[in-house]
Amino acid sequence: MDRKLPLRDGVAVFDPACGSGAFLVQAYRRLVERTMQNEKRALKLTELRDLLKDNIFGVDRDPDACRVARMSLAIALLDYSDPPDVSGPTANFNCPRLARKMFSKKDFF
Repeated sequence: MDRKLPLRDGVAVFDPACGSGAFLVQAYRRLVERTMQNEKRALKLTELRDLLKDNIFGVDRDPDACRVARMSLAIALLDYSDPPDVSGPTANFNCPRLARKMFSKKDFF
């Protein structure tokens, strides 16, 4: 698939049965790693958030699975952050509220 449509910012990844979000977390990690490699620098938290919100989507019949997927992706985002970016007197970042439209309870089939 990567030869046909390389994963980069602007390419949406959709999982029609996302479950806990394992596939989406790996897609997000690959997207972040490639973006950092292309930019030759670490990404800011706002850039990490935007990559997530603009490119990663999923649905599942189980609302609990959707919540777990949202949490798994939020944790993946925080894995790429430096603690000073997240906490401290100069921090100005809130963990993104991953919208229900990004991960919603639906039966794809």
